[in-house]
Amino acid sequence: DTVVINRGIPPFDSMDFADGLINDIILMFFPPDGQLVKSGIFADGSWVCRYKTKGNKVVDVITTSNGPWEIREYNDDFVLTRSVRAYPNPQGNGEKQKSVPGKLVLTAYGPPKYSLTLELIEARRSRN
Repeated sequence: DTVVINRGIPPFDSMDFADGLINDIILMFFPPDGQLVKSGIFADGSWVCRYKTKGNKVVDVITTSNGPWEIREYNDDFVLTRSVRAYPNPQGNGEKQKSVPGKLVLTAYGPPKYSLTLELIEARRSRN
């Protein structure tokens, strides 16, 4: 019932790394934690919802009619700090399956700059 870490290997031993990783997971998989402040349509026809988060950041959630979506996170100076791009699931054959991305790519614009790519291996229906 208890996690014991005997030795941490850099950069995984850093609290900043752990905090950043948790924040990346939250950005990728959870709705923004703030209030919806604007919504609209871009010239290319994609829709955007803008949130002001509790951490004084701005998060744009952008969707298109053909399924892909993107999340952009800006700091309080409105500098892009992170983005998440979803790519379609090539194996999805139903409308619900097409809504599950086949790949997610998170990009951090740094410092430090890095990217994280997650590819869907398998999806199963929940038995709840």
